[in-house]
Amino acid sequence: MNKHLKLTLLTILLLIFLTTLSFKIVLKTTNTTQNQQETINYLNSKTNQLNQLFEPNEVSHLQDVKKVFQKTTILFYLTLLIITLLITLNKTKTKKHQLLKNLNKASKYTLISLTTITLLTIISFNTIFKYFHLLFFPQGNWQFPSNSHIIQTFPLNFFITISFKIFILTIIITTLIYLYTKKKIKWF
Repeated sequence: MNKHLKLTLLTILLLIFLTTLSFKIVLKTTNTTQNQQETINYLNSKTNQLNQLFEPNEVSHLQDVKKVFQKTTILFYLTLLIITLLITLNKTKTKKHQLLKNLNKASKYTLISLTTITLLTIISFNTIFKYFHLLFFPQGNWQFPSNSHIIQTFPLNFFITISFKIFILTIIITTLIYLYTKKKIKWF
């Protein structure tokens, strides 16, 4: 396989894994209201019940969000498995050294990508939020009046806070990987 293609795939793999890892950590550690936590438990398949105050169109959207959560979990475990296999299968010193070099480059490219996405989000969160929803919910059932129960439960500020926490945590973890691999490369 082409060297550049391997590095590109590793970068994408690392970006997906670290972002989904951060997503899981942030959702578990963020203080939420009771309504938010009950809904998040539903989205994480910990319960099948939703608050009775949600309207049918809100329930429909939350069912779609639940599917995205399920796909995110699958992506997380799939990328974890692939990364684990990459690390365990590269047993020789030469292969380990090459893997460290590739991880170092991939973490650098991941940092660049994440920083760019974070800056774009800071500049125009509403636009990024809109395109995120158009991508993952093309059927269009994601816009609600400001007085709806779903908006009252999850106001825009909730998504802004969660997004920045995910980006920052992912950047921190990626930076640590970059620094660790850079240091380890020098030891070889």
